[in-house]
Amino acid sequence: MRSLELIEVAAAAEALVLRRGAEDVARRSVLLGIAALFGLTMLGLLHAAGWMVLAEPFGPLAAALTLSIVDAMVMLMALLLARKRHDPVAAEALRLRGQAIAGIGQVAPLVEEVGTLLVKALLRRLGRA
Repeated sequence: MRSLELIEVAAAAEALVLRRGAEDVARRSVLLGIAALFGLTMLGLLHAAGWMVLAEPFGPLAAALTLSIVDAMVMLMALLLARKRHDPVAAEALRLRGQAIAGIGQVAPLVEEVGTLLVKALLRRLGRA
């Protein structure tokens, strides 16, 4: 039963880590939401100021088109940088986790069973003596 106890302890520890991590994610999400709100407000005001600066010498249509082109370029750069990338370390960690889980199911119960059989055989011999 030793491996089952170890798995139980590991599961309890994992649950604690996940619970603490969830609390941290919730706190950070609220604060990031507040920061995003102020950031969007700032960006809107900067766009309005830029439009006012460009509209005077070039006219309102040219100012709007210029700001739209700049926004499109920033958006495309952000999309290119946000692409999902292959992480070889994470892939190796997943492979290792799979092997470890498979090993628990194959090796540990067999070792425990052999140990139990040896203890029973020893007790039988001691009982005969």
